[in-house]
Amino acid sequence: MQWLSLVVMAFGVVLAHADAESSRVHQFDPHRYAQYERNVQCPAIRRDAEGDTVVDININYVDIQKSTSPKETLVLVHGWPGMWSTWARQIAHFENDYRLIATNIRGFYKSTHPGDVHTGGAYSDFVSDLICMMDHAGIESAVLVGHDWGSQLCFEAARQRPDRFKAVIGLVVPYLPVGRQYVPTRYLARLAPRLAYQAFFNEFTEQATGELD
Repeated sequence: MQWLSLVVMAFGVVLAHADAESSRVHQFDPHRYAQYERNVQCPAIRRDAEGDTVVDININYVDIQKSTSPKETLVLVHGWPGMWSTWARQIAHFENDYRLIATNIRGFYKSTHPGDVHTGGAYSDFVSDLICMMDHAGIESAVLVGHDWGSQLCFEAARQRPDRFKAVIGLVVPYLPVGRQYVPTRYLARLAPRLAYQAFFNEFTEQATGELD
């Protein structure tokens, strides 16, 4: 697992020396990566009052492989809100040595959603999307790298599919084991006011979506 230690150290270096890399990030142009953009139709469950229906959604991702013999495949999962290009600094640092799969999770950028965001966003749904994307890219196993909320998704993906994910790197959000009792976000927001936006989005979804649009 020496290579994994080196990857973790490298991510730490990239984050710790952000100013030193700023010139490269300022030059980052996502349009230059249009040739690496991919789309795949993935089955998803649309849940409503009439029952569950399997529909197809589009999962958009960027598959960057500049090396003929990459050290490893890294699946980059952005946080909320975000998209694949939020990994600009990491892409600039790792693209020449690693294969990078930067996904846009369902409902973000060009990735679509099966319907109601309240019922179409279980962790199992997102994990299914990741597996569908990996199958489309021809990837048997990879290292997951998540940022913020994406870290928790990566932890859950590794827990559900250890056959496909060999390691996880979580940035910002630590590993949180499954709790015994569900605590609504609005109660957590009282202890951590910065989580108030999550309660707002959950309880006033239509209004929040309108503001984001």
